[in-house]
Amino acid sequence: MAETTLLTTTDDWDKWIVIIRALAEALDIWQFLNPDEQLPLLEPQRPTLLKAYSELDKNEIWELTIAREIYERKIKAFDRQNRDVKAFQAEILRRLAPINYTIFTSAKNTLEVLCLLKNRFCPTTSWREQEIINRYTKLRDRQPQKGTNTQTWLEEWERIYIDGMAADIPDICGTCPFQDFLALAFILNSTFSEN
Repeated sequence: MAETTLLTTTDDWDKWIVIIRALAEALDIWQFLNPDEQLPLLEPQRPTLLKAYSELDKNEIWELTIAREIYERKIKAFDRQNRDVKAFQAEILRRLAPINYTIFTSAKNTLEVLCLLKNRFCPTTSWREQEIINRYTKLRDRQPQKGTNTQTWLEEWERIYIDGMAADIPDICGTCPFQDFLALAFILNSTFSEN
């Protein structure tokens, strides 16, 4: 069985919210749960008559029939989405560390739960930048040993480089990372950096 990612600390947020988003998108409800957008789930409006039914001509009756059919489809979708949004709280609760259950006591609905969780656990930009710099520094300063798994080591460099570029961190956006990488790659395997 696959491991369930629990939201325990800020370190868990990025992986956790990706999983929550994927689950909500599969149910077609993410647009109503996205704490960045906060779009309300609105009940569709029933078509109304501007005059008595007996006063409608043939085209107006046809348009009303089509409008009612569209409304019926929309109301079914709304009912399903509304039910799924409410039920999704159980999925969120299942993926929270028990210490964080108290967030549910102050939230009125599923969107509010996710907004409160985001406010509590989503890392700030400066926190993210510092975390990337710390990972980069640790990898750069750690001399690779003989027997180091080359694939894992390369994947770590790739992840740090991609994260640093996305966060626009000057130490990673320049040529220094390439020089650091090649120097360490030479230590790991001298034939790798010579080619």
